[in-house]
Amino acid sequence: MNTLFFYFLLNLNFPFYEEIKAHNCHFCKQDTDLWQVLFNVKYGNWRETFKPQFSEKIKKLDKTQIKLKGFLIPLEEKAKKHNFFLLSAYPFDACFYCGKAGPETVIEVTCKNAVKYTTAIIEISGTLKLNYDDPEHLFYLINDGKEVK
Repeated sequence: MNTLFFYFLLNLNFPFYEEIKAHNCHFCKQDTDLWQVLFNVKYGNWRETFKPQFSEKIKKLDKTQIKLKGFLIPLEEKAKKHNFFLLSAYPFDACFYCGKAGPETVIEVTCKNAVKYTTAIIEISGTLKLNYDDPEHLFYLINDGKEVK
């Protein structure tokens, strides 16, 4: 991911951020606990990007198996199936890349088996990895993701 593009996207989210974080959509009611923990990361400026400062509660999740529901945000525009995508706490029109939420509301996911694109909520399992300092990736990653059916 281009660092400057990432920085630009992070700066877009602030006018709408608190409104979206407080939003109580039907999805959030279903999978609130883990997303709420992940939402509580702090971040500050570091080399023209944002560096996460994970709480102790978040650090305990590093390299653990998780299951999380969310919305598939494709990174390839016309593909029908995706091995690499973002899992978002919010639908596409309210997600991080639309400037209406923060970087803590998305997880970078890589799956061995492709996941079919849908606008419905999906569930992904895998090992959560915290990204402490690589500005080319998001704060949270799942590199061994599997769709839970």
